[in-house]
Amino acid sequence: MKSKFNIVILILIVLISIVSLAYKFSQPQETISTPKPSQVVSIPAAPHFEYSGAEGPDKWALLADQYKECASKVQTPIDIKSQEAIKSSLPPITFNYIQQKYK
Repeated sequence: MKSKFNIVILILIVLISIVSLAYKFSQPQETISTPKPSQVVSIPAAPHFEYSGAEGPDKWALLADQYKECASKVQTPIDIKSQEAIKSSLPPITFNYIQQKYK
């Protein structure tokens, strides 16, 4: 009698497992789709600038509207003195981007 009960329990476990797997595989799989053209945002190219000459720092504010703050006298400049820079052999910078879903 006990062995019949064990067999019935085993059959129930197998059936429940099969039904669970069938349900899981019948559901649509989540996929990451490519964005539709209406979702793609184009970013305008940044204006070209230089550190000397006709597109040097004294002309940056005139190159584009987004650079107009370069004419300000209250900005904090970064004065990189390349002659005083310490050279180092660091590994290249690597980026690890994680693909995101579009909503």
